[in-house]
Order: sequence, then C-alpha cells, then structure tokens
Amino acid sequence: MNTTDILRRLEKKEITVEEAEQLLQNGEEKQELEYANIDYEREERTGVPEVIYCAGKTAGQVRGIVQNMREHGQKHILGTRCSREKYEAAREVCRQLRLRNISGIVIVDFINMKDPEHLKALMDVLREEAAKDSVQTTVVDRTSLHLVEMTRKKVHRSLAEQVRLLPV
Repeated sequence: MNTTDILRRLEKKEITVEEAEQLLQNGEEKQELEYANIDYEREERTGVPEVIYCAGKTAGQVRGIVQNMREHGQKHILGTRCSREKYEAAREVCRQLRLRNISGIVIVDFINMKDPEHLKALMDVLREEAAKDSVQTTVVDRTSLHLVEMTRKKVHRSLAEQVRLLPV
C-alpha cells in the first residue's frame, strides 16, 4: 500500500491516525536501502518504470534493489549501466533541441562512451526522448568516433533566428 492509498483511507475514516502512522512507518522501514533511493510510485505517476542506474553498483546491490522493488509490487524495472549523468545529458540534448527549435544535422559527443552496452542504452534513451518531439527527429546512428548523429526537421525558425528578427 502506497502513501496515497493510506491517506485516502484515512480521509474516508477507514483507518485511524495511529494506524496510518504505523502503515507509513512500516513502509519506510522496508524501503530504506543505504545505496539506493527508490521511487516506488514513479510508474503509477508517470507511466514509466523506475530506472536503476547500475553504473558504480555491485552485482549484490543491483540484486538487492530488484528484490526490494519486486517485494513492493513493481512489475516493470528498467536497469541501465549508463550513468545517471549520461542519461540526463541525453534527455537534456533532446530537450534543448525542442526548446530552442534547433533543426538540421546534430552531432553529439558523449565523451568516454566506448562500452557497446552503455552506448546501446544511451541510444535507446535518445530514441525514446526523440520520439516525444512533435517535430520529426531521428537518431541516425553513431560514427566510428562514437559521435551520435541526429536529424531534426525544420518546421519553424529557430529561437536564435526569431530573436534576430526582433526590432531593437
């Protein structure tokens, strides 16, 4: 039972305040892991399962996280060896393309990404984020120098072009 359910039951007077406190305390005790901060309600809130960033964690820690999540009723768990920083950078690249309305050929350099598993995970993240764009955006591939090639169709003027057209 998650926090929202407990509060709803409390509001409907199905449980007492003391029972709600006990349920919340028991839930917090189960969720504590020294090496991970798990968002058990992410999939319910966003439709996207919780992501485990496995880079820097031991196999035992990853097993512990997965076991803990399954005990809490998680059906979908996404694990990646890509670090949180690289994942966030990939999301930010796509966000900035949308925000600034940048179009054309885009080359992205994810420094020190030579491991094929990490590159595949990163490409999957880029493709997932590009799919959210209302303008046709394609993650083409990566070059032999590990540069990621993307294209974004020009539909409107970019933010920079629009600002240049403003009267001074």
